Amino acid sequence: MLDFVTNALQQTSAKPLGLLLALVLGFLSAATSACCTLPTLGVLIGYSGTQENVNKKPAIKKTIFFTLGTVISLMVIGGAAGFVGQVAHVSLGRYWKIFAGIVLIIFGLATLKILPYNLPLRKFETIKKHLDIMIYSKGGKVALMEARKHLSWYIKGYKGSAAARNKINTADSYDEMIEIIGNILLKEIL
Repeated sequence: MLDFVTNALQQTSAKPLGLLLALVLGFLSAATSACCTLPTLGVLIGYSGTQENVNKKPAIKKTIFFTLGTVISLMVIGGAAGFVGQVAHVSLGRYWKIFAGIVLIIFGLATLKILPYNLPLRKFETIKKHLDIMIYSKGGKVALMEARKHLSWYIKGYKGSAAARNKINTADSYDEMIEIIGNILLKEIL
């Protein structure tokens, strides 16, 4: 039975009917994915239903558009992944599965935090956001004093971090702190 289904799908996969079937099945799969779309529908309807508006039509409309947006984005991502897979198969031949496996292993190790994946430039942007939030919520002087220990934690383990910590502890301005952090992270990249 399994061989029959596999052969039937392989024979129709390149034909227009097979492409239409793949599109319909992909749409149904994206619409009913239990991990993404369905749980959020209840939240969206519940939130929209708590609004003072007596008419529930806008809530249903928002829910439908949200669902369609989710389905379409999942279909686009799936199509892009399929395209990348086809290009990899054509360009790498029989080794594309090995390449894909290596990429998945790298991402798995990064997810488990076994492999460091925090790029210095991303870290720099995070530091700036953290400092901006502290200044906004606590005021300039207090935020800069408290930021000294946070910035020291951010650069721990980088080359020259001890000297940079000393400079951070004597820094009096936002720009000076950002310049010190930028210099230490820039050394890591180069």
